[in-house]
Amino acid sequence: MTDRPTTKPPRQGFRLGASVIVRALRLHQWIKNILVFLPLVAAHQLSAPGVLSSSLLIDALIVFVSFSLCASGTYIINDLCDIEADRLHPTKCRRPFATGSLSIRTGLVLALGNNICGVGIALLFPTHFYLFILAYMLLTLAYSLGLKQVPILDIIILASLYTLRILGAGCALSIIISPWLIAFSMFFFFSLASVKRLTELREARNRGCAALQRRGYGDADLEVISQSGSAGGYISVLVLVLYANDPAVTRLYSSPQILWCAGPVLVYWIGRLFLLANRGKLNADPLVFALRDRVSYYVAIALGVVVLLAA
Repeated sequence: MTDRPTTKPPRQGFRLGASVIVRALRLHQWIKNILVFLPLVAAHQLSAPGVLSSSLLIDALIVFVSFSLCASGTYIINDLCDIEADRLHPTKCRRPFATGSLSIRTGLVLALGNNICGVGIALLFPTHFYLFILAYMLLTLAYSLGLKQVPILDIIILASLYTLRILGAGCALSIIISPWLIAFSMFFFFSLASVKRLTELREARNRGCAALQRRGYGDADLEVISQSGSAGGYISVLVLVLYANDPAVTRLYSSPQILWCAGPVLVYWIGRLFLLANRGKLNADPLVFALRDRVSYYVAIALGVVVLLAA
């Protein structure tokens, strides 16, 4: 009878350790890699007969896994670089490396393992997809090691990382990415990255801090970030409207003029995002926030209806 209780602590320790590792990998951030399916949507491949059972969709899923593994690896490296800054933050101080739940050595092993697996999967494609994965990893590493401290450039890099996902998926799936999509994604994601910085600056101000730890921004930069970010978002809407008038694009839709309706919907969503950020009511990554925000789902449904009516 004395032997039975001794088996419980190891199991509990294993579960706790697994839970900490999952948190370190930030699996919830994998949702951002849904962008790899965007080339399929933009090229009207999802509406093609049999695409749901085709190798094209399977390849897109493999691309998703490759980017997700590399993203987890780079998040770990970023957290390792930010340990001291995270320990001073009211919420980031609960991250596994900041609390000491995971050692630096364990983090390096996890990061290396994820990155090797991600690159290994990328090598399965006959195209040069692995070059985009390597570019994503190197750019993220440069960002974590110092470029995140360069004002505005850090936001451009974050926007570029989103765009790299789209370009990489296009390369892996042999789909030509339209210049319209590249321009839209750069301005749109520049706007979302600006919202993230704006939110962090607001939080720092509320804590009485004059500047962000390991960032190149101070309290006086709030207005600049807000204005440049909202401008980027509205420029992305302009790109979308111009796209809707491209003769090459209008031939893909039976009623292309309906695509104009997507403009006001996006203007509303972007404006609302910056409004909430300026009011201090946005306390998460904008994409993570959108997944929890009911209004964002209504906006997504409205955009879907516009595309369906235009098709």
